[in-house]
Amino acid sequence: MPNFQHYTENDFTDLERKGKINNAINEYENLLKFKQKDWVLWDNNISKKKHPFLFYTYKGKFEIIVHKVNIQGDSSLDSIVKIENSSLKESPDVIYNGNEKVGVKFYQASNSDSLINRIFISCDNNMLNKNIIGDSIIDYNFFINSLSVRYEASAIRDFVVINDQLDLSSGVNKTLNLHFLLYKKNKFIYFILIYPREKSVILEDDLIYGILGINNTINNQS
Repeated sequence: MPNFQHYTENDFTDLERKGKINNAINEYENLLKFKQKDWVLWDNNISKKKHPFLFYTYKGKFEIIVHKVNIQGDSSLDSIVKIENSSLKESPDVIYNGNEKVGVKFYQASNSDSLINRIFISCDNNMLNKNIIGDSIIDYNFFINSLSVRYEASAIRDFVVINDQLDLSSGVNKTLNLHFLLYKKNKFIYFILIYPREKSVILEDDLIYGILGINNTINNQS
């Protein structure tokens, strides 16, 4: 388990924070064409140094995390993403902030955003398949207990997702079905993470794309 500590930003005023939250809500919800009655925004991770993370519940059934990063160059999504199978390791001297809901813990690092040209996604279990949708979206379908993202091979993890919900009958974690979509638009890549509140639920592709209003012309790569 990484060394998690909560951080604060004393020079980040309430007015700046409110403005950044409102801008992110407008941008992310316009991007994904949210229907307001279906979505509840229950938390945000707002930092002066990073693009916001927003956390939604959809129809009381699914949890959705939205974030974005600045992309350098014009490479295809598929060419810049590397999937790695590895367990979560210690990240010394890294300060994280985060939250928890329905047994899933989320943490983000306190380092500043920067232009990226690679994305390393590490998980401790299996990737079921990869769906390439047009030239701007990739959907990775995982079963995980932990997943993390960094932008250089030797860099710290920018954010971490940990499944910590126990199966009461066995006393071990229920493996979490998580869809991780990358959506490239202009000079940004949007991260959209979706998982069910009930860990026994398996997320069907058509359901995911229907929620997000995505035209599912798919090239499936298992």
